Amino acid sequence: MFSCPIPNYTCEPILAVKQGRPVLFWEALFRGQRSADETWAEVDRKLFEYLANNHAPDKWKRKMIAVNLSTDSVLGISDEVVKATALNWKLCLEWTEDFASNADLHNAAERFIEWRKEHGVLISVDDVGAGMDGLLRTTLTQPDVLKIDGNFLKLAMASIENREILQHMISHFSTKKMTVVAEHIETSRHLSFARSIGCNAWQGFWSRESRFGYL
Repeated sequence: MFSCPIPNYTCEPILAVKQGRPVLFWEALFRGQRSADETWAEVDRKLFEYLANNHAPDKWKRKMIAVNLSTDSVLGISDEVVKATALNWKLCLEWTEDFASNADLHNAAERFIEWRKEHGVLISVDDVGAGMDGLLRTTLTQPDVLKIDGNFLKLAMASIENREILQHMISHFSTKKMTVVAEHIETSRHLSFARSIGCNAWQGFWSRESRFGYL
């Protein structure tokens, strides 16, 4: 497991597919204890309070940290906290799949866009292909990073028709200079397929299995 400067979190690398495999981002993943009545929005609020009140350690000042946010979390975090967090850390805000109303999705997208404009954060859309709102979140925000759900990727590996759909979508977003991340890469075969259809970054268990020099 990879070390992480944030208590109760681990950091998983998101890597470029090009030879040399530099780490593009580190995604902060919660590994603490959550009480039965504690919502994910409350977990996210505590994370942002920590980031807003603590500077990145010296060796992390130039590393991009990606943090997950549900729609409820986006709507519940104040602009002041996001501003303070962005001053302390290089930040990529990852909008996750969840059940939200159309109005809440649009309001959350407006906040993401404002935070990118005012505080210089990057926007990532997670779980594209996993549910109904992935393309809507992408359309509303025009994100810097697009993450292809691992199950979607594996469906494309099993069907020529699915591959063509996914490859066309990736080609479209790549022309907009987005970083397109293949999620849940578990084998060298998964990685080769992701590369072949145009993904320019990847994430998953294979980063722990592979013997890369930076680990």
